[in-house]
Amino acid sequence: MPGRFAILGALVLVAGCSFPEPTATEPVTSPSSTTTAPGSSVGSSATSTSTAPATPSTTTPLGPPVAWLTTTGIPVAVTGVDGDVIEILTPCGYPARVDAGTPVYEVDVVIDPGHGGPVDTGAVGSNGLEEKQVNLEVGLAVQAELEERGIASLLTRNADYPVPIRTRTTYSDLMGARALVSIHHNAPGANASEIPGVEIFVQDGSAESQRLGGLLYEASMETLSGFAVDWDRAPDAGVMTVLNSSGDDAYGMVRRPEAPSALVELGYIANPAEAELYATPEYAPTVAAAIADGIEAFLLTEETGAPLAEGRIFNPQPGVGQDQCVEPDLGALVDG
Repeated sequence: MPGRFAILGALVLVAGCSFPEPTATEPVTSPSSTTTAPGSSVGSSATSTSTAPATPSTTTPLGPPVAWLTTTGIPVAVTGVDGDVIEILTPCGYPARVDAGTPVYEVDVVIDPGHGGPVDTGAVGSNGLEEKQVNLEVGLAVQAELEERGIASLLTRNADYPVPIRTRTTYSDLMGARALVSIHHNAPGANASEIPGVEIFVQDGSAESQRLGGLLYEASMETLSGFAVDWDRAPDAGVMTVLNSSGDDAYGMVRRPEAPSALVELGYIANPAEAELYATPEYAPTVAAAIADGIEAFLLTEETGAPLAEGRIFNPQPGVGQDQCVEPDLGALVDG
């Protein structure tokens, strides 16, 4: 599993990609100049404002990449390296091979903007705002915020295309992420409330998932409460497990990944007042800073955040599968 944070070195587009055997690391004594493509962020040596108990690693990366940005900028997971050819898992979950693109050597956190593509729009606000779009805007803003803090992350999607849940969680596993955060905005609606209706779904029986959820909940509630909005909120909102009738975690984004995960419902896009908020330019960067606060606290402290609420029993509908998935443009692939 990758270490916490590292300067990944300058990421460059490569036409032939041989990766030598790991050698001893050399300390980095000054910030590296880095170039990133959409969908990845590079850990930097910028000093965090967190009172962290440990200092982020400042050694150069070793070994082959764990993720890849195709020549069209699409983030994918690496499944193997065959000489100059990189073996990847496409967004629709199929094996493919590339020999050009941008390597990503460490991913501490996978950020999952929920939904995507023409079929899986998610909920739609009364103003026409689609959940898939606001999820993506928040996800991109979270990644930018994490990059400023020296935390390496990757998005499961960085544009409007479908990615099956199985692929999203497999990406996290292949990249060795230390956490996975899936971003959503709720429907169909709830009771009128004076406070935000944030809900965080966490893994049953996982103390670390519950800790991640508790920290995300506290940070999001504090930040969202600064907006003057007529909120919606369910009576049992908070940090909770959601189990299906078989007693398993109901949501695949919580059930499947090996890393501690949290599915974040930041509010109700079905509520017209909140949908209007989500359409403002201030919303995504503001809430992204709160999500980054929760992630940073999870990675660098032992804080626990908000406690678990009672939990629910629910059987959600399945998401988009491979049969409905259309690949985004991945650029040139290697035949065979």
